Amino acid sequence: MKKFAILGLAVVFAFSLAGCGGGTSAHEAAIKDTIAAMNSMADALDKKDAAGVKAAAEKLKAAKKQADGLPKLTEAQDNELKKKYEPELKAAMEKFQKTAMKAVADPEMAKMLADLGDIMK
Repeated sequence: MKKFAILGLAVVFAFSLAGCGGGTSAHEAAIKDTIAAMNSMADALDKKDAAGVKAAAEKLKAAKKQADGLPKLTEAQDNELKKKYEPELKAAMEKFQKTAMKAVADPEMAKMLADLGDIMK
């Protein structure tokens, strides 16, 4: 069950990034970092690369910390970023979810996903 909580956390985090505020360049960096980390996570899960999964989780954690420190965007800025990055963010989430769902069928990978909860705190 913990592994599905990780998936949910990643989804909520990814789609909340565009709503974090300030000048959009810092927000764009956080979104790009998140997309890259999710793609890295999916690739690592697909290859059953424990070190890669852990590294990608650390990158996601860093992107979240970066986003959390940003000021609020205006509604117009938020909409602009959503329009620009939502397709890429959704594609990364779908890729991550697909590989994560396959990974939970493998006991070794399921444990790795469960351990991500500790990293993501």
